[in-house]
Amino acid sequence: MRDIIPICCAFFLAILILFFYPNNEVKLQPGDISFTSINAYNDGFEVISLVNIPSNTTIHFTDSEWNGNRFGADESDMVWNTGGQVIKAGSTVSFTNLGSNPRVSIGTLKNKLRISKKKEAIFAYLGSTRMPTVFLAAVGNDEFAYGTLINTSLQMDKSALTFPKGTTYASYQGPYIYENRDEFYKELRKLSNYEFHKLKRTKDRNGIYELAPRSQ
Repeated sequence: MRDIIPICCAFFLAILILFFYPNNEVKLQPGDISFTSINAYNDGFEVISLVNIPSNTTIHFTDSEWNGNRFGADESDMVWNTGGQVIKAGSTVSFTNLGSNPRVSIGTLKNKLRISKKKEAIFAYLGSTRMPTVFLAAVGNDEFAYGTLINTSLQMDKSALTFPKGTTYASYQGPYIYENRDEFYKELRKLSNYEFHKLKRTKDRNGIYELAPRSQ
């Protein structure tokens, strides 16, 4: 009987710990967020959460190229803490002025990130700076801007959203209501669902911004 009492006490203590201190481990997987815009004019982008994101989740961003095993030593790194509240699935989060005065609509940011107008890709991942444990999403304005997607578990034109070469501004204007993730990816791939701007050059090499033609 004396042996049973300590066992029972330990059991109830374990129950209390689980009840009052639930497991807050982040379990986000590739594709659980998706980029929906990129803005190289003002260094910004938007992401949408496709699942509930736990409070105080730390997500890293970098525009360094991935070689299949590691990131390069160049480019920028930015860290996003999602804040004290759960971000509900379907929420859009805006990141603006990242190259000068970084701001985010939910949570807080650390460091700056400049977005190039040519051959640029941005990765979002869990882990630590340049040491990813889980790749969540990517966006690029050139299919060769990523370096490679090998060993990221990201899929081109799904969890890695790729715009036509030379795109400097693209903002998703399509539907956000979908039955499953593949249906949403299908909408994300339709160029007709975006407002586009592209950087073009005149014959005298002066840069001008011009609305890009929409196509599907």
